[in-house]
Amino acid sequence: MSEKIAKIMISFQEGHENGGPYISHKRIIELLSDKYEFIPLIVPRGRLKVFNIKLEKNLRRQIQQANPDIIHIHGLQLVGYHLARAAQKEKKPIILAIRGFTDEAVKFRKWKKVIVRFCEIATMRKVDIAYCVSDYVRKQNFINRSVKNMYGTIYNVGHIETKNRELRGIRKELGIGENDIVIVSTGRITEEKGFSDLCDAILKWRPEDNVKFMIIGDGSYLEKFKKRVDDNNLDGQVFFLGYKKNVTDFLKVCDIFVLCTWHETLCNSILEAQKEGLPVVATEVGGIPEIIQNGKNGILVEKRDVDQIINGMITLVKAPQLREKMGMHAKRVMIEKFSEKKIKTQIEEIYTSILE
Repeated sequence: MSEKIAKIMISFQEGHENGGPYISHKRIIELLSDKYEFIPLIVPRGRLKVFNIKLEKNLRRQIQQANPDIIHIHGLQLVGYHLARAAQKEKKPIILAIRGFTDEAVKFRKWKKVIVRFCEIATMRKVDIAYCVSDYVRKQNFINRSVKNMYGTIYNVGHIETKNRELRGIRKELGIGENDIVIVSTGRITEEKGFSDLCDAILKWRPEDNVKFMIIGDGSYLEKFKKRVDDNNLDGQVFFLGYKKNVTDFLKVCDIFVLCTWHETLCNSILEAQKEGLPVVATEVGGIPEIIQNGKNGILVEKRDVDQIINGMITLVKAPQLREKMGMHAKRVMIEKFSEKKIKTQIEEIYTSILE
């Protein structure tokens, strides 16, 4: 008789396909699909409210149809609150990945932060076991007080290696020369992810013609970013590529990665860039210093400091040997600290602790 395969219902939020939680859960499935049956638990598009009976009915219906052994929730805030409530009402064991939290939300009003914080605490108290995606998150006092069973830190999985298609044509299609230096930034194109600061830096710097930028992703700041670049006649140096499923293909033909985010619990985009051996210029916020060792595999800068962002990029543009050295160190960090094998083992340990 064949051994029963455990069913893991793992949550995803519609409309957040290029966000860290969505990508991380997708990669967990890729790593462990040979051992578990994964069933998506989909949070539909729509505005989330504290009281949302329709949403909870939807989630409970999905859980009833799948009848999973475990429900793996992708984060806190209101989406995690409703997922945990639905799972608890269906009497299913809950695993919670703790990523961002309300204190980091830039545009939340104070009263809203208080309400959502209350919901986050309620969520953490409902779950059977939780883990954090960075030490920065794990050290938050309110999280440690609220979680009854904390596993510890499990970093996000970097991209899963796949067979590469022909990449040399990417630069040619965009009109980028083989000797041009390409600086790339990926993610949600919003102000709080630092794309307004990156735009300020590009316009203030006005780099030489051989320096190009690739901006990969979409979001609320994208159109304004495009307009500012066009108005300053830099459209021949800044390429907006929109959302791409095959981001790593583009990273492979770039030279430097930059991220100017105002807050970050960890960062899938930086992990992807480091795995491809790209030196990084990034803001020293949240869990980013757990990836970037300043001066070794990248350059850390102060949040919202446009001059530091410019200086960091110029330093790497002018120093090909430094770029190569930092890139080699980046790959070592990924192997030693963020290996797929280690993260796979940790996730399996959590699943096993619930299933046994």
